[in-house]
Amino acid sequence: MNDFEHYLHQQSFADSTISETIKEVDRFLKWAQSEDMGEARLFTYNDLFGYVSFLKESGIQPQTINIRLCAIRKYYEHLKVAGMVLKNPARHLHVKGITQRITEHPLSYDEMERL
Repeated sequence: MNDFEHYLHQQSFADSTISETIKEVDRFLKWAQSEDMGEARLFTYNDLFGYVSFLKESGIQPQTINIRLCAIRKYYEHLKVAGMVLKNPARHLHVKGITQRITEHPLSYDEMERL
């Protein structure tokens, strides 16, 4: 994990981002170990989708799942740079269905013209 931390520092991430990313990747790796899935570097898109399903079943919100997937994408990018994997299986994995907030009182035409 020290190599991964060094990689994140090289990418100029903030210390808080690095610590949160490492925490999320540790959580992911512990899940993989508890499921007897083998080495995470050998995971496919479908294996990662199993993790997403686990998170959904745990009641975690889609927005939080996407944050966790972002950390996993960084981890696989590190493995790719290190030559341990050929491609990042998490690259295109995103959870859809995040509700967007709608502005309750949008500006009127006259207000927009003034801006």
